[in-house]
Amino acid sequence: MSVPRDELPNIDDIRWLANVDLPLHYVIKDVRVSRGPDTLIGAPDDFEVVIEYENRIGEGLIGSFEDIEAYQGWAHPLIQDIRSEWPAETIRIGFFERTPIRDDPAE
Repeated sequence: MSVPRDELPNIDDIRWLANVDLPLHYVIKDVRVSRGPDTLIGAPDDFEVVIEYENRIGEGLIGSFEDIEAYQGWAHPLIQDIRSEWPAETIRIGFFERTPIRDDPAE
């Protein structure tokens, strides 16, 4: 479903918010916003924001206390900032974490 750009949450604003207090080992890869029946419970006015980022903390630290604390310190305030403009019942916020692809040393 195509939605006029001015009806969607502003991607540039969300990207800016996502970069506030971004942990040094994270890189924002993409910010997407969609609207319509494929987002939440099928209500036509629901929005979904997906923030895709790369976590470059290193294989040995993924899932560590440091990694989890960095994520929570960034993601929770970001969600609150987004929800200050879009109420929880109308928007879903998702995060998609990538890890850098490394060459296989066995090859």
